[in-house]
Amino acid sequence: MGAATCRGVSAVVGSGTLIDMVDWKNIAAAVFLLFTACASAAAPAPEAVCPPMPAAVDAAPTEVSEHDQGLLWRIHAAGVAPSYLFGTIHLADPRVIALAETVRAAFDESEVLVAELELHPLARTQIAQASLLPADTDSIADRAPEVFGVLEDLAWKEFRLRKDDLLRLKPWAVFTLLSRPHVGSGKVLDEVLQDRASERGYEIIGLETAPELVAVLDGISTPDQIEILRDTVCNYEELKQQVAELVGYYLAGDLAAMWAINSRPHHDEAVYARFIDRILTQRNRRMLERLRGPLARGRLFIAVGALHLPGEEGLLRGVEDMGYQLEKVY
Repeated sequence: MGAATCRGVSAVVGSGTLIDMVDWKNIAAAVFLLFTACASAAAPAPEAVCPPMPAAVDAAPTEVSEHDQGLLWRIHAAGVAPSYLFGTIHLADPRVIALAETVRAAFDESEVLVAELELHPLARTQIAQASLLPADTDSIADRAPEVFGVLEDLAWKEFRLRKDDLLRLKPWAVFTLLSRPHVGSGKVLDEVLQDRASERGYEIIGLETAPELVAVLDGISTPDQIEILRDTVCNYEELKQQVAELVGYYLAGDLAAMWAINSRPHHDEAVYARFIDRILTQRNRRMLERLRGPLARGRLFIAVGALHLPGEEGLLRGVEDMGYQLEKVY
């Protein structure tokens, strides 16, 4: 889910507010929180504003049975120095960024911080520029006029984002922003870890580049982007409640409960399934391949969004499949 400030491209977008809001903290970080924004079965806004959604596809709730509890795991194998895999939540909540002593000790044993996304100024600029619609492209107002008025009010109230800014943005840039309601202020947990690594002189590497993350988001079909945006707007108050629930489960290290929030019924299960495949499953596979070499060196502290950890397609299972042993630490 981590990333960087886009203030360097203010001339491109012509809005300081846009630069402050549409940065890696609100787009890349929202990759994790987007799971709660996609077609949640909340009470919708009035039908005149939020028209009926497509009929839901019957689907049994998914459950996480593997590695369903725990945020910090020790990775070890014969002849290799141990590494650690830590699940983050991309928020600035003071309860989240106050690292447990066990986590701090594991971090201090390490020599390399492996982040979910590369964390440097160029990455921030790349994401900011990529969030803008190409010239002569239909805006959100053109593609979803029935909800644009509600979106306009919501974006201004919650993020001080103006209409002109909204008209310049791709749908995924808007729903990633909206899917990250304000929880605390200041630096998110991933940034805190990066600062800690910099202070100690650690090498910092990313499992994904900014252009790769952008390609994942751009690869969501436009109709799916609009559907996710509509759900986010129509169910925004429910989304905020779900984020609060996620924080509580995160603090308890309950990955199964966090995943269960995502498994609540969706208005369009097919859209949700395609979204999860791109945002979670496919990215997990790429992350695992890129971890293969560094894990053989050892002494890594790997920090990624917590929902990348559990399940058959999760990073913990993938690390085991490489021949490493796992031990839950926290």
